[in-house]
Amino acid sequence: MLPVQFEDQRRLAVVHLGPDGEALDNQAAEVMDVTHRDVDLEIVHAADVEHAQHLGQRPQVRVEPPEGLAGMLDQPDGNERFQPDAQRGARHLRVGPLEHAAARERPHPLEATGGREADPGGEFLVGEPSIILQSGQNDEVDSVNWHHCAFETKSIRLCPNQERCTLRVMARDPLKILTERILEWPAAVREARVTPVLSTDALDRRIAAHDLSQPHDLGTLVAEVVDLLEQGGLHATHPRYFGLFVPGVRRAGVIADALAALYNPQLGAWWHAPAASEIERHTLAHLSRRLGFSPSDATAMFTTGGSEANLTGVLLALASAFPDYPRDGLVGLAGRPVLYVSDQAHDSFVKVARVTGIGERGLRRVPSDARQRLDVDDLRQQIARDRAAGQVPFCVVGTAGTTATGAIDPLPALADLCRAEGIWFHVDAAWGGLALLSERLRPHVAGIERADSVTWDAHKTMPIPMGAGMFFCRARRLVESFFSVHTGYVPDALAGREDFYQGSLQWSRRFIGLKVFLTLAELGSEAVAALVDHQAAMAHLLGERLVEAGWRVTNDTPLPLVCFTRDHLRPDATADLPRRLAAEGVAWISEARLPSGERWLRACITHHETGPSDVDALVSSLRSPDRGSFG
Repeated sequence: MLPVQFEDQRRLAVVHLGPDGEALDNQAAEVMDVTHRDVDLEIVHAADVEHAQHLGQRPQVRVEPPEGLAGMLDQPDGNERFQPDAQRGARHLRVGPLEHAAARERPHPLEATGGREADPGGEFLVGEPSIILQSGQNDEVDSVNWHHCAFETKSIRLCPNQERCTLRVMARDPLKILTERILEWPAAVREARVTPVLSTDALDRRIAAHDLSQPHDLGTLVAEVVDLLEQGGLHATHPRYFGLFVPGVRRAGVIADALAALYNPQLGAWWHAPAASEIERHTLAHLSRRLGFSPSDATAMFTTGGSEANLTGVLLALASAFPDYPRDGLVGLAGRPVLYVSDQAHDSFVKVARVTGIGERGLRRVPSDARQRLDVDDLRQQIARDRAAGQVPFCVVGTAGTTATGAIDPLPALADLCRAEGIWFHVDAAWGGLALLSERLRPHVAGIERADSVTWDAHKTMPIPMGAGMFFCRARRLVESFFSVHTGYVPDALAGREDFYQGSLQWSRRFIGLKVFLTLAELGSEAVAALVDHQAAMAHLLGERLVEAGWRVTNDTPLPLVCFTRDHLRPDATADLPRRLAAEGVAWISEARLPSGERWLRACITHHETGPSDVDALVSSLRSPDRGSFG
């Protein structure tokens, strides 16, 4: 958005622009009253001018028909304000002069007619400033063409040949802006760059320009934030985002987050939000059954994300191995507690070791095998050595879907070992939990149902917004005894109802589970499984296309993640190539750096609408002529 200020919804700001499209004034140069028949204009693609010019882009303008416009299209040509223009093949409207004196006294590019047209593909020549609106299907205005602009249907070039021009922008209803973006962005993002348009300097300038000590029009602020998010962010909701575990989102999840914000239920205690609490309980019970847990015996809760869920699992493992730990802490323990994870495990366990007090010296990184899976034999030997040294193994973590390569640890063998050793078995399925939603992939995570506790992130495995972590645990009574507290300011729990703050680290909590509930309820199990299976199929297709193009697939997983390299690839190419692709904005991939020192390229299918054309576009960009230097 241009830096304009609006008085209210019935007033118009006039912004003066220089030849490069930059505003010459930081505030509106002129404000005048308007009627409901004025055309409502909004800049929807006003990127940083310098960067936009560098990319060959220009701001776009959306035109919305005034009230009653559709009906006027069908009226006789005698209508003085809106007259059909039959000189072109498509239906057009010419906006006539504004009806109040102020507008007539100040002719404006969007206020008066009288111009004459050149050929459809040429310049729009004017005697007086004019605007032509082209109507599409259902008589909705779908394009605007302004004088001093090449005749286009998509974009507006702001006075490229003039020293000075004026653009009028009407203040918008913030809810209308929000609704439009919810409806339009899922399709519009396909036409956008995957990577940011705004430079970091431009982003800093635009944000710093907002004086938070002064009031501002909400519509203007919302429009500005929309533009900042669309021009200044990496679009994880783009089908060609092949990156981290951030999925494309469906409308149900977006609506759910809006409803959660609107009603703002506090889910710490059941009595405070009965309906919201029951929706979450019902949703978690459904997913517990998918996991292989019995909802009547196990407990489950929504978390802020996988890190909180992993921390919860390790805390409960400590409480299980050392009953006095909740009261006495680590000082009363007979030996150092030891936690075992794969060298491919998520690094949140480093933080978990620090937070719980066992320290990094209490964390064992078990080597992985050639398939990047935890080596069970090496784990068994480490447990024996630690016991012999007087230390206390208390928890083993198996990963279902490692972040770098998508590897699935041998869960049945780990479950057997933990049972034999009397050690808590936690499974981090933050991303790999998506296999639980598919009958085809479910066998690959067999053994997860034998875990004592499980981390599963809905916001990594379903098409919903961040964040919706989940924690599942078989030991319901242990959870209740570890987290329960007695307060003098919260009413007692109702019989038969669960107060979430008595079973988790969180206290006051937003309605996290609504987006999971709405998405699952809208689609049903078969459709959800079809989305997951589609992502897996696109990963398989990507692997085939890469091999055809001379690349070598290096990981081994049924999950939708592909690691790849090629012979004689420069060591730094795995970092350099993703940066070059990001600079072009066509796609986004990442680098996988393994503990062995190997470095691979990594592409994960995170969007349920990623299709063969997106896969082909990625492979094509990898083998374009200017990639030759990577050999």
